[in-house]
Amino acid sequence: MSPKEFAEKLRVSDRIVSRWEADGERATRRMVNQAALDTLLAKADKDSQGRFVGILSVDDVPSHAIIEPDTDYTSSGDYV
Repeated sequence: MSPKEFAEKLRVSDRIVSRWEADGERATRRMVNQAALDTLLAKADKDSQGRFVGILSVDDVPSHAIIEPDTDYTSSGDYV
């Protein structure tokens, strides 16, 4: 998926995605954008979630820490 396609999926500008990539670990996101990213990851298949966890450092999040979305909770997916 290209950065432009990813930005469209999140409903943000491609410039924002480019800035996140350029800033790397120093990148900051607005709460609504972080919620959209979290929702997109939660909706991804297990293989994609596993690849995401694999790129995190060991100290960040253990692989067993992926949290399934609560079905009774209205998530930010309403915005994605």
